[in-house]
Amino acid sequence: MDQKEFDRLTDTCSRILRRFSSDYAIVAIPWLHILNGHPNSIRQYAHAFKRRNFFSAAGSFLYNLAYIFFKLLRSVILFRSNKINIDGELVKSDVLFISHLVSLSLSEKDFYFATLPSHLYASTGSSATIGLIDHTPSTRAIKIRSRKEAGDPQRVVFSKTMSFRSEFTFASQCFSSFFKLIGAAGKEEDKITKNIFREAAIHAMAPETLAALRIREHIRQLLEQTAATTLLFTWEGRSWERMGIHAAGSLNRSIRCLGYQHTILLASSKALTKSLGKEYDPDVIFTIGKKTAEVIRSANEFHDTPIIEFGSYRLSVSSIQYPGPKENVLQCLVTPEGLESECVLLFDFAIQLAERSPGMNFIFRNHPVLPYDMLAKKYPRFVKLPVNCRLSDESDINEDFKRSDLLLYRGSSVCMYAVMLGLRPVYYALPGELSIDPLYQLKEWRFIVQNEHEFSAAVTDHRETPAGKKNEMYLAARSFCTDYLQVPDENFFYEHILIKNKAN
Repeated sequence: MDQKEFDRLTDTCSRILRRFSSDYAIVAIPWLHILNGHPNSIRQYAHAFKRRNFFSAAGSFLYNLAYIFFKLLRSVILFRSNKINIDGELVKSDVLFISHLVSLSLSEKDFYFATLPSHLYASTGSSATIGLIDHTPSTRAIKIRSRKEAGDPQRVVFSKTMSFRSEFTFASQCFSSFFKLIGAAGKEEDKITKNIFREAAIHAMAPETLAALRIREHIRQLLEQTAATTLLFTWEGRSWERMGIHAAGSLNRSIRCLGYQHTILLASSKALTKSLGKEYDPDVIFTIGKKTAEVIRSANEFHDTPIIEFGSYRLSVSSIQYPGPKENVLQCLVTPEGLESECVLLFDFAIQLAERSPGMNFIFRNHPVLPYDMLAKKYPRFVKLPVNCRLSDESDINEDFKRSDLLLYRGSSVCMYAVMLGLRPVYYALPGELSIDPLYQLKEWRFIVQNEHEFSAAVTDHRETPAGKKNEMYLAARSFCTDYLQVPDENFFYEHILIKNKAN
């Protein structure tokens, strides 16, 4: 998909969302919320510009239909699955956090909000509940310990199947959305627009849409049962986030909705910059720093939503100047995202580079969600690496940063932290693709390469640049990153947001 097609797709999907904004079941369709132009994100839009054949359309429809019936059957078998999954009594709370369960081993510190929920009571006297969207492969209802003592946040895991009545309601809404969008497609004259409407109709019945509607109901129930006056959630522009805001607005009382933009943005990041109206927009958007706040403001969509720079809990910086080469031989750290296609692409390229660059060493660091040995079992060429390639054996990525000079990357947000600790980033770009470089705004210090020759030229440039010039470029790059990622100010959050809301 090229830039022109991407722009047309995002514009058409935004038009559909705004046209049907009165029907939250259509706004719930994740397919309509285009996060960015990352290959993993746009893969699902393969049929947006080319109409499916009959068998593909029928197969997708029947698959979605079978999944709906599966969920209805499961809701009968698991007749208690609509209960709140928590050990102990659910108590009243001032703030409801919506976070994510990505592992069955849950730490005390939340992965996204860190100490914000746990320190809330001690700092302000406000109590918190954390609702966890379950991303684990487990299909059983998960219960976790709610609280150790008064003031600790209680945690609630959202079930993957609710009561038959709820699941039937979701299914009915999906069918209604399907027929509305099919009807709207028939009235469109432009072939591409018509096809995008048809694709949206197919995805109206997809499992992901059911999940978004289910999350909306979970949030509505939790807000009702805890009587929380503040709803705080991760903000990426996903449909379930819009559903949470809509659920809060459906209750007959004032609930303040706060979104936390917690991750690195790409040049193509779209959904989180789009306003869908008061029913679906946060009251406040917190960002990880100045740069992402500027990106959201520059979209000129959120006229009534304050954009506040808050900070990132992942920030840990100790470097103050370009540290210089770590060893006589340049060390290149290779860090793909936790996606199989990206791992294969980047490791293959790194192996080619290593075979042609005997004067360099390469350190392969896989993402925790996709261990290297799993890749090696599927791709035998990764079993035996060149002599100047090795796998990282460090649990702390900062140890790999300390021993490396260059960073070979694509879409991983690791690049931001690597730059702050002195590494020079080398982005591997594919010809004709939409950029997925998180450092796309960085003008100096970064290299962009498309092949082995360009990588070799970049290494030569790096080696021959005088140390003083390197330090100058590094400090400018580090300044960019520290604007992008700021240290969180929890007291600011407590005093100016939560207490203010409590007083109201």
